[in-house]
Amino acid sequence: MDLARNHYRRAMHALEQVPCMTVEQRLQWCDLACRYAMASIFDPLALANDTSLLERAVALAVREGDLARAAECTHWLAYLLYSFGRFDEAAGHARLALRQSLDIGHASLASQVEASLGEILVGAGAYDEGIQRIDSALDAKRLRAAGGRGRGVPIGSCYALACKGSALADRGAFGDAPACFDEALLLLGDSLHPIGSSVRDWITVACIWQGRWDEARHIAADSVRLAENTGALYLVAISRATQGFVDWCASGDAEAVKAKIALLGL
Repeated sequence: MDLARNHYRRAMHALEQVPCMTVEQRLQWCDLACRYAMASIFDPLALANDTSLLERAVALAVREGDLARAAECTHWLAYLLYSFGRFDEAAGHARLALRQSLDIGHASLASQVEASLGEILVGAGAYDEGIQRIDSALDAKRLRAAGGRGRGVPIGSCYALACKGSALADRGAFGDAPACFDEALLLLGDSLHPIGSSVRDWITVACIWQGRWDEARHIAADSVRLAENTGALYLVAISRATQGFVDWCASGDAEAVKAKIALLGL
């Protein structure tokens, strides 16, 4: 992730050196900013809570009158804010991006943004609307996939499913949550995508709430393996802390938590 982020930033910097960028080059810069955000959400600690690049991309797309790019840049700004834990700001930008994408008839982007809005709302504890948004987005994605207008339900949907499952589990609906988690894992398959670590963290937490220690330990170990493969400190920190907490719950050994935190140098 750090290499990808650096490559995107260098590409953006190269465009910035062009004396008089064309409209096409300015819009290409906006596209790169979205890619930069995508590579950053798995390790937001590296950005020091800085959203200036995406704010600049939004302003640039609006100034050029490209409504589709403005909606996409606004969406990634919202998701970056979500990764920083700034849920209220994130939800506001996500709602704006959703309105923009619907206004221009960009159905696929609207579904993606609505799923993100659902995830943000679940993170903020607004479970009713969050679950409704996720369901609406997933229904639209499944419909497009069934109609042959896409390549199937996108892998990113697995995180939306995991968020829904976590909300259901937090409400004690342990009979309903597994269906969300199972579908999320099915979408992931054998993928080493970093989102797989985040999905497994949610599942681990749900298992902890039920006292299913052995299952929680197994899933947490998978999450740590995937996180360490990405090299993203944020993912590694969450997965190791979750794994340490499972070990403590199962054994009562406080050193398990301390050992995981020590590995991070925190």
